[in-house]
Amino acid sequence: MEDSDYKGFSQSSILTKKVDAKIIDLFRHMPADTSKGWSIIAVGGYGRQDMCPYSDVDILLLAGKRGLKSDADRLVSALIYPLWDLGFNTSYSVRTTKEALADMEKDFFLKTSLLNIRFIDGDLSLFKDFAASIGKKTSSKKWKTSFIANLVIHDRKRHEGFGDDSYILEPDIKDGQGGLRDFHTILWMTGTVLGENSLDKLVENKIISAKDLSDLRDAGDFLLNIRFALHETSGRKQDYLGFEYQERLSGIMGLPFSEIETPVEAFMKKFHQSASTIKILRRNITFSIMDMLSLIKKTSDKQLNPYLVVKSGMVAFAENQAASFRPSMLMGAFLACARSGLELHPSARTIIRRILTLLLRAGLTSR
Repeated sequence: MEDSDYKGFSQSSILTKKVDAKIIDLFRHMPADTSKGWSIIAVGGYGRQDMCPYSDVDILLLAGKRGLKSDADRLVSALIYPLWDLGFNTSYSVRTTKEALADMEKDFFLKTSLLNIRFIDGDLSLFKDFAASIGKKTSSKKWKTSFIANLVIHDRKRHEGFGDDSYILEPDIKDGQGGLRDFHTILWMTGTVLGENSLDKLVENKIISAKDLSDLRDAGDFLLNIRFALHETSGRKQDYLGFEYQERLSGIMGLPFSEIETPVEAFMKKFHQSASTIKILRRNITFSIMDMLSLIKKTSDKQLNPYLVVKSGMVAFAENQAASFRPSMLMGAFLACARSGLELHPSARTIIRRILTLLLRAGLTSR
């Protein structure tokens, strides 16, 4: 799929560029003695370029020298206040590189925010040095292991608070399980452990398949498209997809529907499918990343039947059975999950997906 096919990502990128242009215009009209020695950096969601109409515009004002922080009030007055006057939900911090690196060790949410930095204007060399310092700090296995372990804990708490988007009737499209924050989690894990903020790395490292990657991007784009439309429709920062918005958004999304379902039902079915895709892939990717970092407790496999075992607390195919997979084993795996209450192991899911793909190509089944 071409980038132009991703409407959610595309319109968010366009909006981000408009915000960038306004900030650059304000910064370049400042007196030289005010702007000199500063780097204006986008962080968080603004840094990721997934802006929606009422998203926060998170900015780091990076000072090149400690002495320049005395000019911070003038910089804020000339840059941040006008953005507030224009209606942007702008938040900012003023830090030196040393302060930012020290603060990110104490604040988990600052860590995630600084994993998505992007240069807007000012001193480019200062930004490059800052980015290099973050890269050096986050490159050790100890840092990666600590970050991933904490990320998993924060994700679990968030899911408990916001519920599972894959079936909730009025979901939180950002913070619910399977929502956009889970998509961000995948980006953070990929960038931190695989060394690059590119989802393609997941395929290169055989963590997910190319088909999984396509499904993941489609799902993330659809949810971002919904969030963008929800902001526009509600006229405010809104992530709760309540019943009062679903009918209006179903018309905006323009999804095809059948005689036996309404446009709203078609819209919410697509939403729940997308959330389920993100939920499952985040779970599988998290397991693989944790396994790479030796964060998965190794236990002996427990035999369920001749071809199924419990591996790391999940249902998996026995190693000697994976190569001789039979279609009947598929239903057996799902039945074992239902009876035991355990999840499907990522390796079992990979095998099932591969077999189904082969069957589809052979024309022996249908979607």
